[in-house]
Amino acid sequence: MKITFLVDSNTMIDQYYQAEPALSVLVESEQNRILLDTGYSGAFLANARALGIDLCDLDWLVLSHGHFDHTWGLPHLIRYYTEERIRGRKVEAPTILAHPIALEDKISPELGSIGSFFNKETLQRFFPVKLSREPMWLTDKILYMGEIPKQLSFEQGRIKNQRPDEDGTLIPDDIIDDTSLALLTKDGLVLLTGCAHRGVCSTLARAMELTGEKRVVDILGGFHLLNASETRLRETVRFLTQAGLTRMSPCHCVDQKAKCVLANAFDLRQIGSGLSVEWE
Repeated sequence: MKITFLVDSNTMIDQYYQAEPALSVLVESEQNRILLDTGYSGAFLANARALGIDLCDLDWLVLSHGHFDHTWGLPHLIRYYTEERIRGRKVEAPTILAHPIALEDKISPELGSIGSFFNKETLQRFFPVKLSREPMWLTDKILYMGEIPKQLSFEQGRIKNQRPDEDGTLIPDDIIDDTSLALLTKDGLVLLTGCAHRGVCSTLARAMELTGEKRVVDILGGFHLLNASETRLRETVRFLTQAGLTRMSPCHCVDQKAKCVLANAFDLRQIGSGLSVEWE
C-alpha cells in the first residue's frame, strides 16, 4: 500500500513541487486507487503530472470534510477530466464519498462561505456521489470511517463557524462531517487524516474500535493543532503514547509549536508535497 502527498502546506528540500495551505493525498493499493481531498486549487493536479501520476483512473474520491482547503480543487479536476475527454480519452469519474453534511455550506464570521463550491445536486452532474455517516470498507484493508464521535474532553474546542440546519437556520458548526481513512497493514493500523477536526485522539480511538486493530503504526495528515493549549498538547501526547504510537507524520494544520512538542515524544516524519510512504 502506498500513499503520496499530492499537495501539502510544506515542500521537501530538492523536491520541486507546489505547496499551499491545503491537503490532497493519493492512496494506492492492489485493489483500487483513492484520492483523499483535492486541496485548495489545481496544485494537486500539477504535482501529480510532475510525479507522473495519472488521476484519470481513480476508484474513489473521499472528502475528509467540506472546508475550502480540501474541496476547492474539485473544479480543477472536473475541468481536467473534461479536457481529457475532448482529447478522446475515456475517463470514468470516481465516486465521491463524504459525510452528508460535507457538501452543506460552511460560514466563517471573518471569511463568509468556506465550504465546497458544489452541493450534492450540482456535483452529481460530474461524479457519482455517495454520502454516508456510516463507516464503509473500500477494500478489505481500507476503511472510510464515517462520522467520528468526539470522545475526549480535552479535544472539545471553541466553535466559531456556522452551517445551515435542515430548515436553513444557521447553527454552530462542530464539523461533524470530518472523517478519515483507516489503513490496515502487515504491521498494524495506519491512520490517514484530513484535518482531524473531531480530534486526532478521538479519531484514532474510533479507528481502533472500528478495525479491531490495536497495533498503531503511524498517523499521517492534519491534526488541527493550531495554537493548541499546553493542556491539549500534553493530553494528546499522553493519549497517543498510551495507544502505543511511536511514529507520526503530522502536516497541514499542525503548527511548529505542536510539532516540537510531538517531536519530543515520538519519531516525527517530515511531510511535504510529493512525498510517498509505503507499507506491506
